[in-house]
Amino acid sequence: MIQSREKVVKEEGASYFEGFIAQGGVLTLTNKRLIWKPNNLSKSEKFEIMLSEIGNVDYYKTLSIIPNGLSLFMKNGDIENFVVDDRIDWRSSICKCLAAEL
Repeated sequence: MIQSREKVVKEEGASYFEGFIAQGGVLTLTNKRLIWKPNNLSKSEKFEIMLSEIGNVDYYKTLSIIPNGLSLFMKNGDIENFVVDDRIDWRSSICKCLAAEL
């Protein structure tokens, strides 16, 4: 649920990697957080990442060849990996929101 003073910046279908397993769902970027909601077939649970928790955003290749991966390097040392359609646009959008938070 979107909170007050929060606006959706970008939203699309995306997969979240839990270990080596990709779980399908929807990734939503707001001006405050990143929300991943699994589809009905997924065994994962919805989660959110506050933008203030993200240290860096970079790309990776799934299966070491497909250029569709987006990695979030968290300030606590964790890495969250997603597969998205336009990783360049996602990274740009997330970085713009991070810069606006400063």
